[in-house]
Amino acid sequence: MEVFMGKFEGILPILATPFSNDGELDYESLENLTEYLAGSGVHGITMFGIASEFHKLTDSERDKMTELTIQTVQKRLPVIVSITDQSWEAAVKRAVQAERLGADGIMIFPPFFLNPLKAEIRNHILKLANAVDIPVIVQYAPNQSGIAFDSGFFVKLNEEAPNIQYVKVESTPPGPTISSIASDAENISCLVGYAGVQMIDALNRGAVGVQPGCSFTEPYVEIYKEYQNGNKEKAFELHRKMLPLLNLLMQNVELIIQAEKEILYRRGIIKTPYCRSPKYSLDAEQHKQMNEYLKPIQDYFL
Repeated sequence: MEVFMGKFEGILPILATPFSNDGELDYESLENLTEYLAGSGVHGITMFGIASEFHKLTDSERDKMTELTIQTVQKRLPVIVSITDQSWEAAVKRAVQAERLGADGIMIFPPFFLNPLKAEIRNHILKLANAVDIPVIVQYAPNQSGIAFDSGFFVKLNEEAPNIQYVKVESTPPGPTISSIASDAENISCLVGYAGVQMIDALNRGAVGVQPGCSFTEPYVEIYKEYQNGNKEKAFELHRKMLPLLNLLMQNVELIIQAEKEILYRRGIIKTPYCRSPKYSLDAEQHKQMNEYLKPIQDYFL
């Protein structure tokens, strides 16, 4: 098996899960979405984040989605598979399966149901990391999980499992956490999530990449390119154009999931904007706002 030896950096969007209007998985739209992302200049694809509606998928659907996405990408981009199971016994099986199917890395969303002890969370992460050879990202989302850690927690994880090389920081604000990890963890790099609302600040503090949604990746790619080329003012100006849209979407998790699909549908990338229940319904005013806030960035769309 070919093992990914590069770095996870740049724009690594979270793949949405397309459904037909009867709630069944739409694999044709999934393939189309994957092709769109591969052609938009992103630096990798992440599967089964919160924006993927991972909590609404069956095990067989996840396996088929993973296999199809990896086959579609065909090593043009690294594919990261998020492991979200609440017990390490189940999560290890899924991590090993993801590696077997050809995933280039895994992202671990630590268990949070019924408030496990930090020692149990640490054990869970290490069990998964030690079960695979590919790089590991630990998703740090205290607002969603209700669990907070300091940078020392991630340093110790890396010392025990060197393939734990990344932390996806989704604390609010993410900046201080990124600075703390960058200062204390020599062998760990930070990615930032939360739709990239704090993308510029995160990059300024040493983050190496962003994991936003997948419906309008082109502006993110352009921001990252300008930033890396030293044109930070241009990067800031484009990011500023995105902020009204991001602020609208990030008011609610189910809202951004539905809105991302609505944008993908309007762009002709997926066949329907259907989300499995429970879901959020955009009202007329939110549709109107989204139309207005998309205008400043539409020139970047393919």
